[in-house]
Amino acid sequence: MDPFPLADLKSERCPHISGNDVMELNDLKAPTASLKTSKLLLIDIRSPDEYMKAALPGSINISYEKAFDNQNRIVDTRLQTLLDQHRSLVKVVIGNKNHKQTVEFTNSLIANSCTRVCLLHKGIDVFKTTGMLYVPTPSDLP
Repeated sequence: MDPFPLADLKSERCPHISGNDVMELNDLKAPTASLKTSKLLLIDIRSPDEYMKAALPGSINISYEKAFDNQNRIVDTRLQTLLDQHRSLVKVVIGNKNHKQTVEFTNSLIANSCTRVCLLHKGIDVFKTTGMLYVPTPSDLP
């Protein structure tokens, strides 16, 4: 993994996970990757437009802007339900080039007593050349 500036690392409260580790732990090479067989809960916080262009199999799109209130409490009921149903899974937050949003989202999850949280190192871009991304259908959105 490539290094990040020290100031960025100091703002983070959770570890990074590499794209290779995500592929291995989630068995993304299998065409039927799903939450039923996964060890990871893949939370994609990119905009719905970005998500609809390319996503990881088994990932769930959650709106960054609508997930938390101004006091960092979870207000997105879908997110809360997913976290409650999949407490034992490692939560991998997938962002894009706006690394600050990904860090804020993971820090907010931790502030809400969510455990096993990490962020995908370099976001969705690490998968662009792997052939692992697919184009979701509208039914994949909330």
